[in-house]
Amino acid sequence: MIAKLFPKKVNLKFNKKYPDGTSRKLLNSSIINDMGWKTNIPIKKGLKETLEWYKKKYK
Repeated sequence: MIAKLFPKKVNLKFNKKYPDGTSRKLLNSSIINDMGWKTNIPIKKGLKETLEWYKKKYK
């Protein structure tokens, strides 16, 4: 999803030397969902807004 938001093709690489370098992570949000929390921004819109923020901050 992230790569599709860029105007040209990007190749995302994961550094497997570090724990955060895994290519897939799953979030278990069942506890917070059981408490009534709901998302209010779709994932694609949230990713797009986050990338725009990074572009402005690290121009």
